[in-house]
Amino acid sequence: MLNNQLHKPICYAGLAFCLLTVLAFGLYASKRAGTDWRTYGNDFTVFYTAAYSALETNGNPYTIKISDKTPYLYLPLFAQMISPLALLPLPAAAFLWYLANVAALVVTLILPGRLFKHDLRTGIVVALIAFALTARFIIDNLLMGQVNIVITFLVVASLYLLNRERILLSALSLALAISFKLTPGLFLLYHLFKRRLKYSALTIGLLLVLNLFSFAVMGATAPDALTGWYQRTILNGQGFDWAYCGNQSLRGFLERTLTDSYTGTGEAPRVNLVNIDKSWLSILWMLGVATVVGVIAIFSSSSNSQSKSLSNLQAASEWGTVSCGMLLISNLSWKAHFVGLILPYVVLVECYRSLKREGARRVLLVVIGASFALCSLTSIGIVGLRLNHIAESYSCVLAGAVILFIGLLFVRRRL
Repeated sequence: MLNNQLHKPICYAGLAFCLLTVLAFGLYASKRAGTDWRTYGNDFTVFYTAAYSALETNGNPYTIKISDKTPYLYLPLFAQMISPLALLPLPAAAFLWYLANVAALVVTLILPGRLFKHDLRTGIVVALIAFALTARFIIDNLLMGQVNIVITFLVVASLYLLNRERILLSALSLALAISFKLTPGLFLLYHLFKRRLKYSALTIGLLLVLNLFSFAVMGATAPDALTGWYQRTILNGQGFDWAYCGNQSLRGFLERTLTDSYTGTGEAPRVNLVNIDKSWLSILWMLGVATVVGVIAIFSSSSNSQSKSLSNLQAASEWGTVSCGMLLISNLSWKAHFVGLILPYVVLVECYRSLKREGARRVLLVVIGASFALCSLTSIGIVGLRLNHIAESYSCVLAGAVILFIGLLFVRRRL
């Protein structure tokens, strides 16, 4: 009786402490956006400026910008959807955006447990483990005011809703994720590999309708807006240095190791092994992308009929693999993008709980531990600036994602 009487107050005190911590961190994070949208504070300042531009210029988020160095790079739909935030002062809007990200994060951590039919205690434990494994990237996203947590939420929500046969909402969620950032389109390919043709067609239809409408509201400025977005984002007209050590994609790795490209900071060493022509490097990158997509296609299309139900571990290992693949194939995968590893980590933890063979379980522990060490234990707060830049130059975060990718393929063959 006494234990029960003490248990509830302790739980309430713990929840209150967590809530206060989240709110206090939110106040700190929102201050980083600044007080004037004309001055860059963090990435949310760019989003806020684009939203303000959409309000002031008939839906065009590209007209008003902080500077040529910090343009809005996404399709207009995202800025248009968050444009109500531009009615608020920048600090208030930044705090609301932070709260929206926290809410999206909580749901993202909870939904996989619902798919795996966890009880409350197990669901909380798995969610906390996934949070701990990706805390570095979560904190980066919250401090930078980025959109990656929301995109991860939309991807996970699309899978959850598809499992619940809420087809329209699932397709809408995936269409929004692709509209906000193009790389979730790999999940659309995955569904095509699984022969979910009606679902894929619905997603493509929603994707076209949403984005055509978002350009249509701009009127006569729409063609220039589309051309400008294509030049800046698709053709890298913004001039991002793909060899910069913060870019942990396959493209970044190839640029650093196969060309004589400086990685952007005095603390980052040159790691190029050879210097090859850029055209050959592009061919190698395309071969790498084709390999990742091909592996996903083979493993997805070769599964048995039961794996088309997203509630089983075989299918879960597939969409964990796709999540890793998104990060590998992009031209640019900044460290904050790797918050998308939440889903692969949750899947591997669930596989560890479910597999009976000790050998396979030990392999999973090594996979999770090695990936965590490479992705998170190389952060500035742990190893310092110099070692962090060295680790990034040698693509340690990418290596951690590749280990997860291979680990999920290993699991997929043993389920």
